[in-house]
Amino acid sequence: MSNSDSLPLSKRFTADFGAALGAGFALTWLIAPMDAAVTENMSGKRTLGASLSASGKEILTAPHRYLRRPEFGIIFGVYAATYMAKNATDSYCSYHKMSNETTSFIKFWTVLGVNGSLCVFWRDPQFAKIFGSKAPTSVPALSYALWIGRDTIHTLGAVVAPDYVEKRYNLTPEQWRYCQLSFPLLVQSLTTPCHLMGLDYYNNPDSKVMARVGRTCQKWIPTMMLRCVRMFPPWSVGLVANKEIRNAILSKFEDEPQ
Repeated sequence: MSNSDSLPLSKRFTADFGAALGAGFALTWLIAPMDAAVTENMSGKRTLGASLSASGKEILTAPHRYLRRPEFGIIFGVYAATYMAKNATDSYCSYHKMSNETTSFIKFWTVLGVNGSLCVFWRDPQFAKIFGSKAPTSVPALSYALWIGRDTIHTLGAVVAPDYVEKRYNLTPEQWRYCQLSFPLLVQSLTTPCHLMGLDYYNNPDSKVMARVGRTCQKWIPTMMLRCVRMFPPWSVGLVANKEIRNAILSKFEDEPQ
């Protein structure tokens, strides 16, 4: 049994908070340009390459200015809160010695509630308005429904499954890392069309169904590839780094005199 099992929740939550802020801030520099590129490309405002190039240039030449851009604050807020929700759930369930199944159930709803609501009702509408090709308007209900479906699938595959498999099959830390690095990429084949359809309903509300499907299929593969690249930092590397930082902070607490 780890010494961290005897740590009070206050110290566990402190480690959770520190890891979430550190991992969230570091990865926002990679995630924000990719989200902006996907949104601009779907709206027809700019190509993926042109959008990424413009963001990359500003990050390299004027990082202090990019830090103040609305997309940076939005992405940092979303992922710091998401990591904190996951960490706090793990700490609470571990402290109360809950089963793997119960922990997975609570983690799913907690992370989906935090990340899903922030993405669907804050990030996605704001990005659509900031980077869309038309004047900002209300977001259709179908867009919200598709984005909720996207985040439900993603939360199960990228957040819950790796930890559940680790405990269910007694994986080594290295085997867990392989799962955490790969699972978020595998679910993109399912989440990408939901994401694109949601954007298309916003940008082309009066479009025919077949035309909408055609636009989605046309952009599916390149967008899925970009989303795999985009998901790798926060959900693969990010959750691995988040866990490592959290464990390092907990180890410091364990070494303190009681």
